[in-house]
Amino acid sequence: MHTHTVAVPGCNLHYTVSGSGAPLLLIPALGGEAWWYHKLLPVLATHFTVITYDQRGCGQSAPSAFPSCVSTQSHDALSVLQAAGEEAAHVVGLSSGGAIALDLARQAGTPLVTFPGHHLSSFHDAEAWSQRLLAHLQALA
Repeated sequence: MHTHTVAVPGCNLHYTVSGSGAPLLLIPALGGEAWWYHKLLPVLATHFTVITYDQRGCGQSAPSAFPSCVSTQSHDALSVLQAAGEEAAHVVGLSSGGAIALDLARQAGTPLVTFPGHHLSSFHDAEAWSQRLLAHLQALA
């Protein structure tokens, strides 16, 4: 796993890149951190380049000088994706991260491959959830 930071208006965001393959951006729920996906990474990183990040003021990301709204969060997600050197990606959002993913898709010129949403209850069995997500993404590819 490689850790990085990217400057966005009002703060710096911490993000990680793991694995290899087609890019997969995981967007956490409001107030979310990259570590929320730690149980999924072993499975997903064998098939994808997995990009995760800490939202503004969370985890290792700096507090923000700007209020956080869906539009700001979707711009942050795009900045992370671009900083990771990707032009397009599968995007998965957890809970309100799904709304962020939808707003990201809405942005003119934002190239997303897929954006299935999911809920935290999916994590009760991380291995099974990872396998279902993997099958879903492979079917769409």
